[in-house]
Amino acid sequence: MKGRIPPPTGAVLRFFRFARKWSEERLALEAGGSSPSLISEYENGTKDLSLERLYELLALMDVPPEAADAALFALELAGPESSEPERRSIGRAAARVGGSVAELIRSELTAASRSEKAAQARREAAALWETVKGLSIKDRELVVTTAPDYHTWAFCERLCEESERAASDKAARAVELAGLARRVAERVPGSEASRARLQGYAWAFTGNARRVQGNLPGAEEAFLHSKRLWPEDDSADPDLPLDRGRMFDLEASLRQNQGRFAEADRLLNRALAAGLRGEARSRNLVKKAFGLVMTNQHRAAVGALEEAASLLEDKTSARLVFAVRFNLAVNLFLLGRHAEAEALLPEVRDLAVRLGNELDLVRVLWLEGRVAAGLGKREDAVAALLQVRGEFTVREIALDAALVSLELAVLYQEEGRVGEVKILAQQMLWIFRAQGVPREALTSLRIFCDAAGREIATVELARRVHDDLEKARQLQSLKSRD
Repeated sequence: MKGRIPPPTGAVLRFFRFARKWSEERLALEAGGSSPSLISEYENGTKDLSLERLYELLALMDVPPEAADAALFALELAGPESSEPERRSIGRAAARVGGSVAELIRSELTAASRSEKAAQARREAAALWETVKGLSIKDRELVVTTAPDYHTWAFCERLCEESERAASDKAARAVELAGLARRVAERVPGSEASRARLQGYAWAFTGNARRVQGNLPGAEEAFLHSKRLWPEDDSADPDLPLDRGRMFDLEASLRQNQGRFAEADRLLNRALAAGLRGEARSRNLVKKAFGLVMTNQHRAAVGALEEAASLLEDKTSARLVFAVRFNLAVNLFLLGRHAEAEALLPEVRDLAVRLGNELDLVRVLWLEGRVAAGLGKREDAVAALLQVRGEFTVREIALDAALVSLELAVLYQEEGRVGEVKILAQQMLWIFRAQGVPREALTSLRIFCDAAGREIATVELARRVHDDLEKARQLQSLKSRD
């Protein structure tokens, strides 16, 4: 109908369709095979277009509801019932709002385009990694450093990810892959600023690899290089869709290893604020909880772990799910919330069984024994702790064996079973000859064993020595965390 003024919803649909450069045919096809004439009828007002249906159609073009609402508001301001001066004034305001909407759309479309390009680049990087991952170190470096196809930010990022994956049990491989990522970063075409930032990103993963290798001074040096190349106060780079939070998160691990927990916590918070997503965010929260445990903030640790648990998905790695659930149960136990800890144990045990790591199962049994003791189920607790002590003794895990023995000693002492406490002390003598037990821990343990041998050990002494050894174990675990 000539001269017909389209309704607001139809006008907004047409505005965004033009801005997106979609034809009526394409929108109809994306809408499930509707006819192009229906789209035309919506836009002209010959067919009613509800707000809900407008949102659905705009979503197909990656237009958010907020943009539609802003455009509708602009049209409402310029309604036909205003006077001429009012219309001129409203027209100017509507033009400004309309301009903002157009700018929003341009921004959204640019972001969507960049996101798709980034996804494609990562898919290509994954395919390239498959071609070189089985090569020798020498051959892999030759291929990667000489073939231009590998000189992309996405392949550098992939090498960094592979370095981090290797860090848990192959520190030397982690160092090699992070070094290769740096060499790729040096060869990526583009501006000097973007290339420097990419190198800074790769240096952060080099620092992480050196940390797990036990080279803390080298790790410190790597993170200094990282900050020089991509300063913390520098803006994000639109040409590098990297997760900047990973750099803060990795440095936090080093600070925890160094016992600088307040500094580590600040870095972990910065990583979260940077928009860390998915598994990386869950791992960050597990790491944050570890630091809180080291400073005896178990309630805050539970909060961090509960948030991490809320982020878990079906695709989340089983190891991370186990870490979240197990550590949550441990901290609930330490807070005296034994019933809540007990409720988590079946799931934790099932996860450990699925992972197939025997030591995980031993540690779950240890937690089950401790929880049973907290709930007053003494027979169950003693049976579990005896089995755990035997497993740690066979594996010669000295500090853990000593801790379990002290927990058994508390239970025996509370029941007046002094003779059995004395036997426990005698059975701990091998620990004094074990490797890697801190001298301070051995001193505390010797005090308890001497008192138990003379049958004058007390529950309070056993608990005090247990606390000393637990601190030593926590500090020792800092050196072995991946």
